[in-house]
Amino acid sequence: MSMSKASKAATMSAFLCPGAGFFVVKQKVLGSIVVLITLMNTTVIFSIIMATVEYRLNQLMSELKSVSHHLASDLTAGLPDSDAFTLQINLLILSILWIYSTADCWRRGRIIDRVEKIRKIKQTKTSTHFR
Repeated sequence: MSMSKASKAATMSAFLCPGAGFFVVKQKVLGSIVVLITLMNTTVIFSIIMATVEYRLNQLMSELKSVSHHLASDLTAGLPDSDAFTLQINLLILSILWIYSTADCWRRGRIIDRVEKIRKIKQTKTSTHFR
């Protein structure tokens, strides 16, 4: 049993990469834009997370040297306010893109599925009239 275009497009956008499903529904330009924005956001998020990890490791090393057991538990603790804000904005943009691309790919796939179903019905009616 094969998946419908709607299911395939939504699944690709939800689990592979936001925007990937647009390629299934033949919206290559929109898919390319959404995938590009997703990659840019992911790069920014990854760089901020790596800076946070580096900060935490440095903090841990200094605390281990001074035999202190106090570590901050907040994700953005120790980051400049601009980095914390950038991380939050990029996570928000990525979440919105993910939801939008999944829902829109499913919607566009449903339209394609309906058109294909109507074509099959018309072909069946046409072929039965000529018999």
